[in-house]
Amino acid sequence: MDGGFEIFYEFKLVIDEMSKKNPAAMAKGIKMIQGTFSDISKHFEGCANVKADFERLKKVSMMMSSSYAFSYEVGKHLILNGIDVFYHVTAAQESWKNKEYFPFGEAVG
Repeated sequence: MDGGFEIFYEFKLVIDEMSKKNPAAMAKGIKMIQGTFSDISKHFEGCANVKADFERLKKVSMMMSSSYAFSYEVGKHLILNGIDVFYHVTAAQESWKNKEYFPFGEAVG
């Protein structure tokens, strides 16, 4: 996949933003993730072996870009379109901090 370094850097920026743990930073981080998923999809288009993953990323990206409801309570809830994704976000942050990138990808995707 071309662009791996750029994608890695984009996710680092997302983690840095969401680590601020305030509503504005979380909202910005969600928008940043949507943009990162869009960037990933550009790089995946020629990879037949990850077509299913590519389709899943597109669905998540669409859900995030059309979010109509967002709620964040520090340390308790992060609700996006009626689904509490707090556990996934905190798991992704912890995995990133520990340089465990496969679990990070699972938590994000």
